[in-house]
Amino acid sequence: MSLLKLLVPLIGLLASLMVMACTGGAGERDRNVDSGSRWLAGDRGGDDKLFRRIKAAVDSVRMIDTHEHQVSEKFWLEIEYSLFSWFIQPWFPQYAGGDMISAGMPMKDLDRLRDPSMPMNERWELVSPWWPFARTTGFGQSVRLAARDIYGINEINDSTWAELNERIMAGHKPGHYRKVLHEMAGIDVIILDQNVRADPYIHSDFVKPEVRPRVALVKRFDDTFIRLTPDSLGMIEQDWGQRVDDLDELLSALDGQFDWMESTGVYVGVKCAMAYNRIVRYEDVSREQAEKIFYRIRGGEQVSETERRPFEDFMLNEVVRRTGKRGLVMQVHAGILAGGEANVHRTNVIHMNSLFARHSGTRFAVFHGSFPYMGELASIAKNFPNVYIDNCWMPIISPSQTKEWMHSWIETVPLNKLMGYGGDYNFPDGSYGHSLVARDILAQVLTEKVREGYFSEQEASWAAHRILRQNAVDLFGLERFLD
Repeated sequence: MSLLKLLVPLIGLLASLMVMACTGGAGERDRNVDSGSRWLAGDRGGDDKLFRRIKAAVDSVRMIDTHEHQVSEKFWLEIEYSLFSWFIQPWFPQYAGGDMISAGMPMKDLDRLRDPSMPMNERWELVSPWWPFARTTGFGQSVRLAARDIYGINEINDSTWAELNERIMAGHKPGHYRKVLHEMAGIDVIILDQNVRADPYIHSDFVKPEVRPRVALVKRFDDTFIRLTPDSLGMIEQDWGQRVDDLDELLSALDGQFDWMESTGVYVGVKCAMAYNRIVRYEDVSREQAEKIFYRIRGGEQVSETERRPFEDFMLNEVVRRTGKRGLVMQVHAGILAGGEANVHRTNVIHMNSLFARHSGTRFAVFHGSFPYMGELASIAKNFPNVYIDNCWMPIISPSQTKEWMHSWIETVPLNKLMGYGGDYNFPDGSYGHSLVARDILAQVLTEKVREGYFSEQEASWAAHRILRQNAVDLFGLERFLD
């Protein structure tokens, strides 16, 4: 009994220490590690002349950025932009911020970074216990590269953050997009998915021919026509200018949206991100079944997500069919989800197999390499002529996995079906850091392919041009956006 009395407090003390270790953030040693960013710096390759030649060929390619969430520079200039913008976005944590949440940062502390009245030093006090753990991920490395190359700060830590923050705010001025995205990252065209903020200048300013990089658009129908509610039906009626009383009229309103997109001359596709809401298996639902659900929604009934799913499937098929008929590309989210959502079993690209087969006349760009389901995507893209691999976001999800699978995809899938870069950020500096990672991975892969004898050196340069530029130009019909 006396031994037990001695052990109970000791066990309690050990448990408390474990909790503190798991939730207390970085200690003194964690914060004082030399973390100067040397990755992808300077004269890459050393004495490896082959790598240096291929890296030079890769770096010379003017890229097509197949997926972004940037706001227009005009709108960006109207909102606060600081170091802490690198960790947040309106709906959920930006990527490095998400990794800090994963490391243990309370969500309420990350949310406080959005408060413009909070002093900058108090914001850093919230970030600093968790940043040392997030800086080691691909997401963390991306912004470290931006800090180093754009702002001349090699480390982000307790000693340097204030100077970096001042330089970021000082750089918040016209011309930043052209400098960072067009000149430094070497991007000629961005394909923009404008869903992060309500930006009033997208059509009046951002898509103008003189803007660099040029901007092409994709349109979402997920939260209007597909996931229909009484509220979204009201929005559709407002845009269409008349009531929508039956399914025929809803489809006519959808046709009107496609007509408008075509009239602008700046749309190249449609984006589906339904993976954030449900399993990505889309069935072939009869019109009669969809019509019954439509009338319930039309009557003001709040139909549950499960009951509404057949209607969603019907409408998604209608959107996909129209996308193909208009010569547009259907971009589909697959695999890993942003914002801390871990339910990825429902996002496996294999669930879309029947959708791809049903719509052979529509071309699909499958996003993010379907990480972590890259093998399934390789099999599908190899066998479906209308399915393409878009590697957007994946280089900073896992640089090493991207390198491994770029090797495999080159060996498995026809080369014209691979696209190597999409920044997938809502601020330009992140897309720059990401561009360095994507280029370097491809240079490593192609060097190894030449060294193995799989490619000639000339073939490797040709492959770089296809993967970083020409494949996207051909798929999306981007010639009109290029000088």
